[in-house]
Amino acid sequence: MIQKSSFLCALILLFGACVVAAKRDENSVFQLVASLQQEDSAGLPGLSYDGTQPTVTNATKFTGLRIAFLVAHCFEEVELTFPWIYFNNRGADVQILAPSWTPSQGVVSCEYVRAHKWAAVSMNFKAAQAVKWDAIVVPGGVWSSTVVRNDADAIALIQQQYNAGALVATVCSGSTVLINAGLAAGRTLTGSPAIRIDLENAGAQYLDEPVVAESGNLITGRSPQGQDTQLFAEAIDQYLEKVVAAREASSSSGSRVSNLYNAISAAVRALFDA
Repeated sequence: MIQKSSFLCALILLFGACVVAAKRDENSVFQLVASLQQEDSAGLPGLSYDGTQPTVTNATKFTGLRIAFLVAHCFEEVELTFPWIYFNNRGADVQILAPSWTPSQGVVSCEYVRAHKWAAVSMNFKAAQAVKWDAIVVPGGVWSSTVVRNDADAIALIQQQYNAGALVATVCSGSTVLINAGLAAGRTLTGSPAIRIDLENAGAQYLDEPVVAESGNLITGRSPQGQDTQLFAEAIDQYLEKVVAAREASSSSGSRVSNLYNAISAAVRALFDA
């Protein structure tokens, strides 16, 4: 019995020693990525998409229009920078909006999986509700899209501006915000193929096309690849051209009515003066 007990104790001690020996320092297992060079060597260089801008033929084309871009950290860089530059170069007032907790430096872009640039933020989603926007644009980037679609202030802003007649344009995973905003069901949309099932489960019809312009004030874009980003910006351009034309026509009509009123008033005064 003594020998058996000694043997069992020895096994217990040995097993315990093995358990202790297997314990590892978490800091040696989970190490910080020290540099972008390490990301490169690990095969994580990010994906830089074509951001070549088309020639600007009218630098004041959209003067007076306000465009808001809704993002959070790790938005897909080119899906913000391309349309921001495009419309900034054509005279629009372009502003970047972010959650209320965003640090003073702004939000960080990602080139697929790698953080790349800081983007300066103009105001948070809540404050933006006091502004009348002509277009709301939601870029992709899985992290950014997830944050925006679950931010109550962002969803309230999208719904408010959409119902007021502003254009809502989303691209890539940014189209998932339409689900939370109640703007997906019964509509034909596009976005990253990765979110196809999400859109369809929400009652939308998915099209694997670069851009889908729904009837009314909704445009969706597919991805940052190839010419998709430029086609997305150009679809917004075409919509806003109609907005500008309608305002100019309204202003012209108002001027004609005003001129007619002034002419009648002058004629009436002339009669009384005679």
